[in-house]
Amino acid sequence: MTVDLAIEFAEELINITAADLLLIGVVAIFFFTGLGYKIKSGREVLKMRAEVAKLTGNVQGMGAKAKILQGEMQNLLNAQNVNILEINRLKSKKIEISKMPIGLSRDLENLVSWCHSKHISVNPERRMAAKRPR
Repeated sequence: MTVDLAIEFAEELINITAADLLLIGVVAIFFFTGLGYKIKSGREVLKMRAEVAKLTGNVQGMGAKAKILQGEMQNLLNAQNVNILEINRLKSKKIEISKMPIGLSRDLENLVSWCHSKHISVNPERRMAAKRPR
C-alpha cells in the first residue's frame, strides 16, 4: 500500500499540467521579485547607514566647532569688557586733565590777589614771556 501511494505521488509529480506550470511560474515570479526587493532594500539601507554615519560625524564636528566658537566669543566679550573699563578710565582721566587748567588759573588768581594784598607786585605775563625759549 505504501508503495502504491509512492507510485501515485511520483506519477502526480511527473504529470505536470499547464495550470501547475502557471502556478509555479507565478510563485517563482513572486519569489524572485521579493528576493530582488530584499537585495535592493538592503543596498539602500547600507547607503542610508553610511550617510547617517557621515552626518553623525559632521554633527559631532560642528558641535566641537560650536564649543570652540563659544569659547572664543566668551574671550572676546571678556576683552571687550576690559576695553570698556579702560576707555571709561581714560575718559575720567581726560575730564580730570581738562579741569586742571581751570583749577590752575583759579590758583594763579588767588596767588595774585594774595600778592596784591601783601603789596607784592606780580606781573605773570612778563614772567611767562621771560621763560619762553627764544
